[in-house]
Amino acid sequence: MCVLIVPVMTSWTSADTSCESNRNGRLAVLDTAEKMALIPATGMYWVGATRDEDGSPHFSWLTSERVSPQPIQNTGGEMCMSGNAGGFYDYPCTNDLHYICELYTDML
Repeated sequence: MCVLIVPVMTSWTSADTSCESNRNGRLAVLDTAEKMALIPATGMYWVGATRDEDGSPHFSWLTSERVSPQPIQNTGGEMCMSGNAGGFYDYPCTNDLHYICELYTDML
């Protein structure tokens, strides 16, 4: 697996589109300790998870797997997930953050 930390600040939707169309990948699915170790210690980054659309408070990765542990809830109701070395946080999708793309290695 290869990741790209993108220094451009944008919304979650724009970050997701950029990873897919411009970089042959997706927002990073950080579902293992190995992948988590790739997140920078400072800053906040969009990652590939959103709140489940069934109205539950749970988040799932773009792979449909449930995020564990669940992100720290900021004020409630935020639909997108951000992260840094300290963990995951729910965040308004329209806010601008840096982001992390997971590149498909078979496409490199």
